[in-house]
Amino acid sequence: MGMDRALISKMGAKYDPAVEYEVRQWINQLLGEDIGEGPSNLEKGLRDGVILCNLMKKIIEGTPSESLPEACNKVNLTPSPSELPFKQMENIEKFLKAARAYGVPNTSLFQTVELYEARNLPMVLATISHVGTE
Repeated sequence: MGMDRALISKMGAKYDPAVEYEVRQWINQLLGEDIGEGPSNLEKGLRDGVILCNLMKKIIEGTPSESLPEACNKVNLTPSPSELPFKQMENIEKFLKAARAYGVPNTSLFQTVELYEARNLPMVLATISHVGTE
């Protein structure tokens, strides 16, 4: 219990509101979606994976075909609107698979559970930022 609290505290110290702001603005600009401010709103807004799938779909559609990695053509980004946890985690996995296909290295990707259970939101923000720089 004490170890978990120490890890959560350490992760919270790495949470950068400036990066969150950039990610929120970028998502709003591309999708017209406002996920809200702060770690809890970020987690609530992205947890079901729908916005992430839609974001990746928009990015892939907006990338010129000559610049688009071939692997992106095989990725299914249709999100499931289901409230079931395993469907929401599948949506997150679809985003991660598409980000990998787009060129984001495995070391820059968060794990599904890091978003779904709000364990490492700084890594979630880092992954979304990395997608933006690709």
